[in-house]
Amino acid sequence: MLDEQGDFQDKPRRKYFRKIDPKKLEEFLRERPNAYLKEAAEIFGCSKAAVSKALKRMNYTKKKRA
Repeated sequence: MLDEQGDFQDKPRRKYFRKIDPKKLEEFLRERPNAYLKEAAEIFGCSKAAVSKALKRMNYTKKKRA
């Protein structure tokens, strides 16, 4: 039966973005490392939550206070 249907390997997942291009967001962060989520949301035309989720996917952390 395996010979007839092929293999059972998973298909590679397609990486995509919905609202914010990760490359553009990273470039924005390099230019403005102290920017607020609100500023990034205005530039990218989305909500603060969308920017926050995109940063979380990119493994950026919040600024820690000492």
